[in-house]
Amino acid sequence: MLGSRSGFQSKIKELAPQAKGLHCMIHRFALATKTLPKPLQEVLDFLVTIVNYMKSSALNTRLFKELCKNMNSDHEVLLFYTAVRWLSKGNVVGRVFELENEIKQFLEIKGKHEFMTHFNDETWIQRVGYLSDILDQLNKLNLKLQGKETHIIHFRDNIQAFVLKLQNWRRKVNLGNFAMFEHLCTKTEESETGIVDNLREEINNHLKALNL
Repeated sequence: MLGSRSGFQSKIKELAPQAKGLHCMIHRFALATKTLPKPLQEVLDFLVTIVNYMKSSALNTRLFKELCKNMNSDHEVLLFYTAVRWLSKGNVVGRVFELENEIKQFLEIKGKHEFMTHFNDETWIQRVGYLSDILDQLNKLNLKLQGKETHIIHFRDNIQAFVLKLQNWRRKVNLGNFAMFEHLCTKTEESETGIVDNLREEINNHLKALNL
């Protein structure tokens, strides 16, 4: 609808040829957050595959809900990933992380050992923890860029503050400090060897990319 060739922009330029079309600041932010390093993107894609399988039928949904009730879980359902919803990625990954034990038990009952392999992989589960943390932070920023009585100065201040956070987080990551990533810390503390190889570099590169 806002296309530069046949949409709103083209109609405006017919009347005012000097007019220029720019992406909304929020849209540009959303585009920037879509880029993930390949290992993290693969984790996200596989999480979506697991969620789609578990919600592929009403029977699976009911069984998983009953399992969560029996385990006194904080949640009883998983969330579908919807690419057009900006907060969707973070919500889906966060819910999977919170229901990790319930999902593992459900997959074991269903005999889905090809899925279980990933949940028993330290590297994979630590990447899930980091994804959950960073996407949650991006969602919080996203919400600050919306709502009533907001303006461009407000947006700019929030984004600049977040960029400073990213720079501070990179410094801490280089020193081996991951305290700002709560879910990742939980998993590294459970591991005998701490953070897995290459993950520190992946996190550093991702934070650097977001900063750009």
